[in-house]
Amino acid sequence: MVDLRTALLGFDGKAISHLSETAVKFREQADYLQTLVTLACDQEADIATGATWLIKHQLETGGALNADLVSQYFKALDEAASWGAILHILQSVQHIDLDQITDPHAFDQVHQYISHSRPFIRAWAVDAACRLAARFKDRHAEARQAVDAALQDEAASVRARARKISKDLL
Repeated sequence: MVDLRTALLGFDGKAISHLSETAVKFREQADYLQTLVTLACDQEADIATGATWLIKHQLETGGALNADLVSQYFKALDEAASWGAILHILQSVQHIDLDQITDPHAFDQVHQYISHSRPFIRAWAVDAACRLAARFKDRHAEARQAVDAALQDEAASVRARARKISKDLL
């Protein structure tokens, strides 16, 4: 039987259908999420991107990561091989139970991307920082500053996300 990493080798970085088929094939395995979190740090960009998309998809459909997996998942922000993997991790924060985030360094791991060159990464980094500031109250001022800066960003996508954050989270 093909293992999960080998299955992700077939992902071309674009075909979500391949990832959906991979999820169906592997999601019942006991170590599915653990393996995906490990693969989120893979140095092969398409594997990391595919793994993080699968984690995000699992979270969006009611799955959950325990505190240990959340901590490992956030570490992928420091080691990610692709901007796609970073984006998926940042987008996943909205689906993670904040009580499972025990390391205050998670805020820093997210915050480092608020000035990224890619607008979607900036937008979702601000979103994630604001969500984490709800967990780590001493970081609220930094999150507020990030939103204020994002409201002035040159990219419309960043400004739109900042307006949504201002309305929904702050």
